[in-house]
Amino acid sequence: MFPIREVEKPIKVFVATLLIIVVIGYFDYITSPEISFSLFYLIPITFLAFYRNTKVGTALISTIFASIVCFLAEYYSRNGTSLFYPLWNSIMRLLVYSTPVVLIWYLKEERRKQMKTEELLRLSEEKYRTIVDNIGEGVAFLDPSEQFIFANHSAEKIFGVDTGTLLGTQLQNFIAQAQYQIIQEETIKRSNGENSVYQLDILTPNGESKTIVITAVPHFDSKNCFLGTYGVFRDITGEKKAEQEIKQKNAILQKTIADKDKFYSIIAHDLRGPISGIAGIMEIMVDPTQFFSDTERNEIKTELRESARNTFNLLEQLLEWSRMENGAIEFTPQRLVLSDIIEACIIINSKQAKEKGIELKVDIPKEFEVNADVNMLKTIIRNLTSNAIKYSNKGGIVTISATVYEGMINLSVNDTGIGMSKEIVENIYNAGFNTRRSGTNGEQSYGLGLLLCKEFIEKHVRACKRIVHQ
Repeated sequence: MFPIREVEKPIKVFVATLLIIVVIGYFDYITSPEISFSLFYLIPITFLAFYRNTKVGTALISTIFASIVCFLAEYYSRNGTSLFYPLWNSIMRLLVYSTPVVLIWYLKEERRKQMKTEELLRLSEEKYRTIVDNIGEGVAFLDPSEQFIFANHSAEKIFGVDTGTLLGTQLQNFIAQAQYQIIQEETIKRSNGENSVYQLDILTPNGESKTIVITAVPHFDSKNCFLGTYGVFRDITGEKKAEQEIKQKNAILQKTIADKDKFYSIIAHDLRGPISGIAGIMEIMVDPTQFFSDTERNEIKTELRESARNTFNLLEQLLEWSRMENGAIEFTPQRLVLSDIIEACIIINSKQAKEKGIELKVDIPKEFEVNADVNMLKTIIRNLTSNAIKYSNKGGIVTISATVYEGMINLSVNDTGIGMSKEIVENIYNAGFNTRRSGTNGEQSYGLGLLLCKEFIEKHVRACKRIVHQ
């Protein structure tokens, strides 16, 4: 079964019109010839002409039919005695009846064309309104007082207001008083026919600061009177922030490069000193004119050994730091017993401590376990312990201890040494700042050890944060 639909059939209206005309003709026939029903024929004809689905041809057929009926009614009402007057009257009535039909058809055609034009305009307006509302940039029209007369959705979003609430609002409501002068100057330019592009800082109702770029085009009427401004608004807040971040990162990068250049200069100077010393001693030793006693030879050998050892340690630290900077050192954390790692490091540092008569104390509970990279952890402990010994006077004490704090193990190396000045503390991790100073027994220092410790510790901190985040 199919649903029954009510279908309009203009033929029904046409047939009904003809029947009404016949009825009117009958009354025209049975009445006396002096009584005229001419105007009554216009009623169904006019109704048929006004009917929306009636074509002009159909309406004209009804007028012809009405004229024929009128002729027959008048002819037979005169008993067929006269043909001229009924025929003449029917022709005149045909002209009379056709006139409103043609007029109505003309009006209907004009109305139809007007409706079609209005529909096309509506569709065109709707299409362009949809385009304007969905483009990424804000579009608006403002009157000479900078009041919003029209604004699309993007403009409302940029200014942080609800839909429809931007209309009737002054642009100055979104800017600081200091910037209002900019608006006034730009408005004067546009009133003189100039286009303008300018940047403006705005504050939305929810307190959000934004930077926008306005492209403004003036609008004039036919008498060249300034009516307002078409404005295109683009939010460049993100671009400005990105630009600022790039500037900051460039400044940091330039400083880092400068610091590294200075650092490499310091390292080159530190390497040249001991190597030059070794070369000088070797030249003296190979000089056939020079004679040395056994004691002098032993002193020279000891000096050579210390210079070579210091140079080797410096190169080793420099290589390890370079590998760290380039990401060549793998970070492989594992579960470790902290006291075992400390004892292994103490064995290496014990000779240095013994030579200066420094006592090494360890306060690490046996049950303490850490999740760390074994090689990095050993490097950290060896460097911190070596520095503590280096800057402690004879008979001093170096203590390595560990405590639990907020679920983490806090490892510390304390000494009774000479400490550091405020300047050194503030620049201790600055590669470009020369923090090197000799130990209490004249031991060499290059500052690379603490840089390595810092990098290795930061790797462990980042790993801990990832674990907590997961």
